[in-house]
Amino acid sequence: MPLQNCTKCSALIPDDLLDKLKEAGYENRAEAIRLGLECLIGESQKNLKDSQETQERILTNTEESYKNLSISYKTLEESYENQKESSATLRESIAGLQARNEELKAHNETLKKDLENANKREEDLKNMHNNYMLQMQTLINQRALESPEEKKRPWYKIW
Repeated sequence: MPLQNCTKCSALIPDDLLDKLKEAGYENRAEAIRLGLECLIGESQKNLKDSQETQERILTNTEESYKNLSISYKTLEESYENQKESSATLRESIAGLQARNEELKAHNETLKKDLENANKREEDLKNMHNNYMLQMQTLINQRALESPEEKKRPWYKIW
């Protein structure tokens, strides 16, 4: 690298680190320091790039989460609407059943009255039959009690 556009700086480097640099093949200290600084900047840029990638992934995950939440919200809204419709249908069904129940109660009352009337007619018919039988028995008893003179003459004794 050309020495123009360069700035001189001095640095204190521990001796054991200098020994390791020599073992690694770096005899020029300035070159080793420059390479180390470039490496630090490269790592910093790499960390920055990694950080940006991480932020992009987080942003992507956040967007996906938002989309999933949006879909979940829409699903919940649809479910809520379906439940409202089901509730309305159930209320209508209940109202219909209650109306039918009232109709059946009224019909039952009518049937009870008809049954009572039929029972009353049956009792009246029994009483009428009993009265008729009593009358017939009375007539039979009256004829049996009549005196023989009052009886009619036989048909052949007409003259």
